[in-house]
Amino acid sequence: MNIIYFVPNITIAGGIFRIVSDKMNYLAENMEGRLFLAYYGNGQEKPIYPLHPNIQLLPIDIEWKVGFGKKINGIWKNISIIRHIFKKYKIDIAVNANAPLLIWILPFICRRIKKIHEFHFSYEGQQILDKQIFKSKLKVCLIQKLRKICLSKFDNVIALNDSDKKKFCLQNIGVIPNFTSIEVRQIEEKKSNLVVSVGRLEHQKGYERLISAWVIVAQKCPDWQLEIWGEGSLQESLQKQIDALHLSSIVHLKGVSYSIDEVYSHSSFFVMSSLYEGFPLVLVEAMNCGLPCVSFDITGANSIIDNGKNGFLVPDNDVNALAEACIKLIGDRTLLENMSKQAYISSTRFSKLKVMQKWLDLFHELSEK
Repeated sequence: MNIIYFVPNITIAGGIFRIVSDKMNYLAENMEGRLFLAYYGNGQEKPIYPLHPNIQLLPIDIEWKVGFGKKINGIWKNISIIRHIFKKYKIDIAVNANAPLLIWILPFICRRIKKIHEFHFSYEGQQILDKQIFKSKLKVCLIQKLRKICLSKFDNVIALNDSDKKKFCLQNIGVIPNFTSIEVRQIEEKKSNLVVSVGRLEHQKGYERLISAWVIVAQKCPDWQLEIWGEGSLQESLQKQIDALHLSSIVHLKGVSYSIDEVYSHSSFFVMSSLYEGFPLVLVEAMNCGLPCVSFDITGANSIIDNGKNGFLVPDNDVNALAEACIKLIGDRTLLENMSKQAYISSTRFSKLKVMQKWLDLFHELSEK
């Protein structure tokens, strides 16, 4: 069985390529056949996350930041390249993991090949993106109807949680969550005065809200530090916000970590401020390291956090409530330790073996059709 994954890029740190690389590495060790990873680039890129040597990289050299006419030409070039890849490498199954335009064209290329679309956004997140990109209600409505038609042409569509499965309302949709590759043998008592958040420094992650909440936390818990790990286009503006609120001594933008498990192991709990998520892998990672999690009550987060048991969910966009939940954990070490134990236990639902068996079952089912 020859399987190809399509991703937007391989050089930017983030959840999509991280989970795809983890899945492909597992498949390379546990499945017969060949594995290919196609991405948009010129072939000079080096993957930011390690890949098994049996995974072959296939660059698709197309420039997308061009005018409308060149974009149309790029679509035809994209189709031609993909057809060539399918034929040359005798592909059996193709998986789109959020690569540009493929949701619109992949189902109609070489129909003998089984095709899967992976959602990496929640239903609400996709709605927000559509409104930001297409502006008018008419365009949003049209694009959503066209997307649903194209999605129905895939052999399978995979959502990350049951809530999104119901909202997308497709006959060919199933649910397979993500997993974490971080392995922790022993959960230590939480003694540090450190809270951590991990994610790209982009609008979706809502770090403006988290920094505003930390003003309230700092007033009651001035000796507690907040570390935000990640990089992105908002780094400068977020640092300006931190400086303007006089938080520079306790809120720190730390950049990218290549040993994120060590970051978790030195922290007491995790906080997430995202506007939307499909399946926030960082929550599973943090819980697997014994960190209780605090988040706004959004799709994805509420399928992982059991409010009051392994963390706290607060009303979306209620910055005061986010701050108070953090203060509650900081002020009660017994509660923190109990939630730490429950966080680790609940993370086992998303073990690599359980999740990847679902993918293997799906691939074998498709190959027999």
